[in-house]
Amino acid sequence: LKTSDALPRDIALTMAADVAEVALPILECSKVLTDQDLVDLIAATPDAARHVAIARREEVSERVVGVLLEQGDDPAVATTLANNEGAKLNEANMQTLIERHYHQPEVMDVLATRPALPAAIAEKVLVHVSDQIKHYVARTYQVRAELIAEPAKKSREAATLDLISDHMTPFEMQKLVEQLVTFDRMSASLLLATLAQGYINFFNTSLSLLSNAPVENVVKLLKDKGGLGFR
Repeated sequence: LKTSDALPRDIALTMAADVAEVALPILECSKVLTDQDLVDLIAATPDAARHVAIARREEVSERVVGVLLEQGDDPAVATTLANNEGAKLNEANMQTLIERHYHQPEVMDVLATRPALPAAIAEKVLVHVSDQIKHYVARTYQVRAELIAEPAKKSREAATLDLISDHMTPFEMQKLVEQLVTFDRMSASLLLATLAQGYINFFNTSLSLLSNAPVENVVKLLKDKGGLGFR
């Protein structure tokens, strides 16, 4: 019944609200349930097992993903969504997931391995993963956290460099730069490293935001052969 296209929708809804043994297979597999049905079923119960079943569906729309994330903060639901490539996690959904579960390594680890993360999201996940590693090392080896903060920062900067690409759109680049500046992660060493690796557009965009000057002006100043512009 759970895979039958001929199952009447009213019967599917009745089964989806039944005891777990009946409901879970229908919630996970039945294609006769609409997005609105799923949204109503999520709202009808706080039962995490039922939400996980919906999160495991072959396809989970952006709307249903958003409702699942807003309805509860169970890490099992978040992990299932992050691990399901059929779940349509848009950037806003990923942002919500990070805000609610940044302190849970099992969720962040799965999200970090999700393919094709937007650069700004990947950088944000990277920060939380790095922090978890830092605290783990400090706790396990009884090392003061400040002694390993600098190596963790260097590792994070190196990983951030890997996120930058010449194929990024101006919008994606602007968003990543804004995020780095806003959260005080745009260090001098990172900025110079992007220049050394030839990411000129990223370098220009960063200077534009840091100096509050239009990027066109930044480019003209950097190209000033007299040296005053760069200064």
